[in-house]
Amino acid sequence: MSNTRYKIEEVDGGFVLIEERIGPFPTEIRVPYSIAQEAESGIDATSRNGDALRDQRKRAALSLARYAASFFIEKDPDAHHLLRIRDHVEALVTASIAELRKNAAVPSQQTE
Repeated sequence: MSNTRYKIEEVDGGFVLIEERIGPFPTEIRVPYSIAQEAESGIDATSRNGDALRDQRKRAALSLARYAASFFIEKDPDAHHLLRIRDHVEALVTASIAELRKNAAVPSQQTE
């Protein structure tokens, strides 16, 4: 049995992925995200297999790394690039949530 559980809750007009780790040092990590990310990750998790979701996450991570290297290591950042890197980070978060949902069979959402 896994010591890690995931659930999704709606909070303050958005959503939060909650990772609960059980054991001698239990922890709870909350990852807030938008309603658009909820919709996209839910659709992806139900319509794609695990391999496709893993590949999607890896492509998002590679895209983020390349963008960061190009505009934050090789050059000085500006406001435009700050907004664009946020888009890359959010794409990675969305892809990762979809993959976690699929692997952990997380339901679409749970509200309290």
